[in-house]
Amino acid sequence: MKIRWVTSWNRKCGIADYSKSLFPEVKRLCDQKGWQIEVVSLDEFRTPGRLLRHLVNEQPDLIHFQHEYGLFGGKNPPFYIFPRLKRALGRRLRNCRMVATAHTVIAEDYRYPLNRSAWQIPLRAAVNATLLPWLARIWGRATWGDLANVYVHSRHQMNLIRSSGQERVETIAHFVPESKIKSSAAANGPVVVFGFFTPDKGQDLAIEAWARLPKEFQNRKLILAGGVRTRKDKAYFKTCVRKIKRLGLGDSVEITGFIPIEKASVILAEASLVLSPFRETTGSGSLAMALSMGCPVLTSDHAINAELNERVDGAVELFKRADIENLVQRLQDLMGDQNRRLELKNAALKYANLYSIPTISQRIVNSYERVLGQNLPFEFAGPKK
Repeated sequence: MKIRWVTSWNRKCGIADYSKSLFPEVKRLCDQKGWQIEVVSLDEFRTPGRLLRHLVNEQPDLIHFQHEYGLFGGKNPPFYIFPRLKRALGRRLRNCRMVATAHTVIAEDYRYPLNRSAWQIPLRAAVNATLLPWLARIWGRATWGDLANVYVHSRHQMNLIRSSGQERVETIAHFVPESKIKSSAAANGPVVVFGFFTPDKGQDLAIEAWARLPKEFQNRKLILAGGVRTRKDKAYFKTCVRKIKRLGLGDSVEITGFIPIEKASVILAEASLVLSPFRETTGSGSLAMALSMGCPVLTSDHAINAELNERVDGAVELFKRADIENLVQRLQDLMGDQNRRLELKNAALKYANLYSIPTISQRIVNSYERVLGQNLPFEFAGPKK
């Protein structure tokens, strides 16, 4: 059997980190079965045509896409190439099975946010009012509908995939990487927000909450460990910088800029608490990294985050998302409660052990075996030319 992983490998992004961490163990398990598996890096092909020709020449039995809309041109037509690529592969590789890990799943009720640059608001409002049903079909049915299997990181995402007409979907949790460095959950350590600056990550909420803490916490530090990944997020980053100055936080808030994983581990190990105030999330590699180190975590109560506690009781502490007062209260409680932070640390390490790279890799390879053993007709779900 010949298997190809299609993913980013060289970019500074979560999908590349995910792939580099997981692929070696998946390959080891495939090698044991006598299967040939290799990475096809999206970074090496400048056009969809070149990628298509390469995959056709490879003649794989199974292609596994690590799917993130941004890796395939962004979610906006006509730049979003994944449905067209998939249909072209289906025509040329009739006996090839295609599966995908859905790192982002767009809900049917998604609307473009209207809180961005003022000049974008009329256009976004018009798209929301007229084009969303058509776009939803592209993001849903045309993306997932004709795959042999789709993997999601949360059971809460399964119905979103099924609503696209795709019934072959299973939950394979985001792995927790192995970490030799462990958190001390130190009483006087900094509070760390880890990840690229985006409105969805909610760094501005962390800044606002930090400014509202009682004075006895003012000698502590808030570290925003991350930089700007895309051009469109530069404006948000500048907003956060202005907020820090306007609230007079000065030296109590530090922005590191982009940092490699090794340095991030050192910062997280010294943290008393990891704060992840997501406005929106479909699963986060930054949370997995924090859990791997046994960091006490406070995060927003999205269903996908609450599911961590369903798997291991007390894996993370939750606050009511977008509720700044509740965030301040939960932040204050945890910063002042060493025993609770140690309980969170122990639960996080238990979670890390249960959802390790070997465990998740075995689930993926088991799924390959099921998919390759099926005699599934290949049916196009997206619009045909």
